[in-house]
Amino acid sequence: MLQIKGKTIIIAIAVFVLLIFLNFLKILDTPKKLIFSVFAPIQTKLYETGIKAREYFDNEKNTVYNSELELLKAQVRSLLIQNAKLKILGEENKILKKELGFTKEHSFDTVSARVIGADSLRNSTILILQIEDKDYDPKNLKPDMPVIVEDGILVGKIVEVNEREIFMVPITASRSAVAATILGNDFTIGVAEGESSLAIKMGMIPKNEKIKQGELVVTSGMEENMPKGLLLGTISKVDQDPQTPFNVAYVTPLYDIKRLSKVLIIKDY
Repeated sequence: MLQIKGKTIIIAIAVFVLLIFLNFLKILDTPKKLIFSVFAPIQTKLYETGIKAREYFDNEKNTVYNSELELLKAQVRSLLIQNAKLKILGEENKILKKELGFTKEHSFDTVSARVIGADSLRNSTILILQIEDKDYDPKNLKPDMPVIVEDGILVGKIVEVNEREIFMVPITASRSAVAATILGNDFTIGVAEGESSLAIKMGMIPKNEKIKQGELVVTSGMEENMPKGLLLGTISKVDQDPQTPFNVAYVTPLYDIKRLSKVLIIKDY
């Protein structure tokens, strides 16, 4: 048995050496070319098939990956929407609680409304309100009724009421004017007017009145349909006009009019 294995190894070595020798003499070039010409197309087909198979599996993997990615994106969008709705609902509940607390404390007769847009046809500074109680008749409302938010912050007045819509002029609008005073100082009485839809300018303040930056400005109650003590804003600057016997104070509103959504209309007090 060992003799047979030894002979086989010797023969294999001899054949290997012979092939190397024949290849060196280029005697095997013709057979090699023949074999290559026969197997080359097969090798090419196998290679191309392998590439196509790899591309197919890669595409399948990408398709599954993209589908999973789109599903995850859709889930994220859904969660974001739900989160936004919960935040909006939470904010509206906070506003409603504040409104209920304020009306109970001050015993104002109010009706709740929602801002639905601006009167772009006539004046874009005028806002359009819609009563939330469908059974309430808007005809019970009238011009100059105050419009407030949250803890009694004045944001505007009713200027017009028709069968379908209620129009409100914000306190920052140029056509707005409210009798006002400094909180805690009933003698400092002036008129708070809208300033370029951004701020409030309080004029007609006697020069002998001492006004400080940061003081609160409230309604004075010196006009029809307007209760005393509704919050307007804080003094940001005081200008002295040498040509007149009055000073002018600039007031920063306590509430951003651009953020208005839910409001209360004071019908009686």
